[in-house]
Amino acid sequence: MKAISNSDELKKAIRLKEIEQSDDGRILKEQFYLEAETLKPGHIIISTFKKVIEKPNLVYFISSTAIGLATGYLTKKIVITASATILKKVLGGILILGISALVSKRSGVIGSAGSIIMHILNKKLIREI
Repeated sequence: MKAISNSDELKKAIRLKEIEQSDDGRILKEQFYLEAETLKPGHIIISTFKKVIEKPNLVYFISSTAIGLATGYLTKKIVITASATILKKVLGGILILGISALVSKRSGVIGSAGSIIMHILNKKLIREI
């Protein structure tokens, strides 16, 4: 920048600095609002969900585990009642073990189904945004 020698040049330099400061302030406000938008709870949940879906092995593991747990829980609720005899409880336990073994053997199919479900949910979430 050259040296200022008169009042007109000083006024021009001041005006240029004011414009520059105004532009910087506007840019800063825009960046602030963009960052504030990313910190909203809904946006955080959706972005986390998208990150999980992008990792297929994690989705596969979570879905197969969740389905296995749900199957075991439902089997226990159906087979073993509060007033069940000892024989019913033992047979129910054996049945639960058998179903758990079946689910673990079929975890590939279950995990694939879970991956497909998560993929469909991801598409719906993207459409809503």
